[in-house]
Amino acid sequence: MPLEHKKGIILALTVTVLIVTSCAEVSIPPAPLKKSQDVPDQELWNATITFTRDGIPVAVIQAGYIAKFSRRSATYLDSGIVVDFFSKEGKHASRLTAEKGQVDEVRKDLLATGDVVAKTDSGATLKTPALRWDNRSRQIISDAEVIVTTATDTLYGIGFVSDENLENWEIQKPTGRSFRTWERRTSQDSVVTERTRSDSIVRAPESEP
Repeated sequence: MPLEHKKGIILALTVTVLIVTSCAEVSIPPAPLKKSQDVPDQELWNATITFTRDGIPVAVIQAGYIAKFSRRSATYLDSGIVVDFFSKEGKHASRLTAEKGQVDEVRKDLLATGDVVAKTDSGATLKTPALRWDNRSRQIISDAEVIVTTATDTLYGIGFVSDENLENWEIQKPTGRSFRTWERRTSQDSVVTERTRSDSIVRAPESEP
């Protein structure tokens, strides 16, 4: 066989081996296995979670997506959440909306984050980036900036504690007012305002008609 043909065959074989080797090197590796704690035990879409006490509804949570992690004792809420709160008598009292949330499955507390807005049936509104609902004390607590709008005023501050009905609340570090006021609605729906210390803003409960 002529020398030129032998060189051509050897060159062709070399190129073929290189191509095969290159293909083997760029093969896609298998995806890493997810850890068990990263995989939810249960996933739900457009679902509802209901908290009750002695058969009376306390809170009803609706979410676009719900993922429950038993090992973390936590349930994650996403794709928009709506929470309806009820009084001790079982009457609807307020509604909260937020982008996301998390439920502590041990304490049954709720953490809401992202454009949080709470509105009472009486008309008061709370806006904040994040807040926590304490199931045991039935309080709404926030360490972030808050805006509270009532029938008579709009108040600004940092730090907020209230009952879930937003009837008795306190702004711990007010920035929208320089004095503390107590507001209570009389039977004639008038508002009585009293000036006191300048450390916080507190709203007292409404008097019975």
